[in-house]
Amino acid sequence: MSVYARVLTFLALLLCTVPEAHAFARKKACTVRCHMEVDSTRADPFAVQVRLLEPAKQIFIEAAPSLSERQIRGVRVYPVANGSWAALLQLDNSGRLTLNNLSNSNRGRIMVVYVGTAKAARQVIDLEIDAPVSDGFLPIPRGLSYAEAMALQKCFPKIQAERRGR
Repeated sequence: MSVYARVLTFLALLLCTVPEAHAFARKKACTVRCHMEVDSTRADPFAVQVRLLEPAKQIFIEAAPSLSERQIRGVRVYPVANGSWAALLQLDNSGRLTLNNLSNSNRGRIMVVYVGTAKAARQVIDLEIDAPVSDGFLPIPRGLSYAEAMALQKCFPKIQAERRGR
């Protein structure tokens, strides 16, 4: 076997092992998933019915998240007056563009935010899209538990509080 064939064989084997190594990579200890409301009359097979927290009503959301923890670049958590915790999520460029598109095309609809830790995942808040968001910051104004807030702070780098216009 020639040297050229050996190098090609080695490279082919190396390429086959890279996806497997990535599959066994350690997963983050927390998740953030944002699902958009969809029209219930469309009868979308990929829609899931959920109960909103405030006001208590049933809606349909996309089964696949529109935004996830993969698009979060940083986070800032802080306590709020009602005893829960809040977070400001800074999104990467992909997340910023996705949030901009979602907020422009889904005005008046609900974004359901789920936050998960190593122990459990739960619906944290239902955000109504009322204005375009182009700055790449997604606020969670209330609803996080202390454990969820600390998990977010541990999973993502801390960001500064400055936010430039919407």
